[in-house]
Amino acid sequence: MVPASVMASSADGLVNECFSETYMEARAKFLEASRTASAEVHSLEITKDAEGSYTTDIAIVRGSGSGLVVVSSGTHGVEGYAGSAVQLHVLDTLKRAPVKPTVVLIHAVNPFGMAHYRRWNENNVDLNRNALHDADNFAQLIEKDKLRDTYYKFDGMFNPR
Repeated sequence: MVPASVMASSADGLVNECFSETYMEARAKFLEASRTASAEVHSLEITKDAEGSYTTDIAIVRGSGSGLVVVSSGTHGVEGYAGSAVQLHVLDTLKRAPVKPTVVLIHAVNPFGMAHYRRWNENNVDLNRNALHDADNFAQLIEKDKLRDTYYKFDGMFNPR
């Protein structure tokens, strides 16, 4: 049996390694952890400015069974540091344990907000608060959306019945 003091110090060390001080540091750690966990990685550039490029990165760890777990971080930008640390810990755990459901980690939904320690994105939009409340208008927008059929393909995955 491992003494509790050893377990605590090991856990504290990992926790300290998981937290970052900047968006770029968090992104680099996420990409490295994804690589070492043999994850499939996709990067989506959201915006860029004089300071650099801001990217949402997605790591997919394919499971051997059915099911899907999706963990996103950084919707409110500045909160992305805690979410990024959780995702790094998840990736570290997945390296050593069999994965049954497929795990999708979406890192820095709002990378600009994360990089600039703010809740809003580059357009001053709070991604978790701005929504359409007019159902008729929303239905019209859906009908005009060129990606509607693509979204519907994923509906069952994200909205199990």
